[in-house]
Amino acid sequence: MINKNTSLRMQSIVFIGFMGVGKTTIGQKVARKLYRDFIDIDQEIEKEFNMPTTEIFKKFGEKTFREKEKV
Repeated sequence: MINKNTSLRMQSIVFIGFMGVGKTTIGQKVARKLYRDFIDIDQEIEKEFNMPTTEIFKKFGEKTFREKEKV
């Protein structure tokens, strides 16, 4: 829900879609154009587990990864 009292600058922009469709590429470009920070959730999860996504899937399963995405 959008609070009308919150400035657009303070609201998040979220890109969703299938793997490999360019969310990161487009997100980085949009963030740069709008002078916003860019956060890649996959990269944040990889940092937390200290391993690449493929290893997280192998060791903990896709369900664990998807649950982390929601947090």
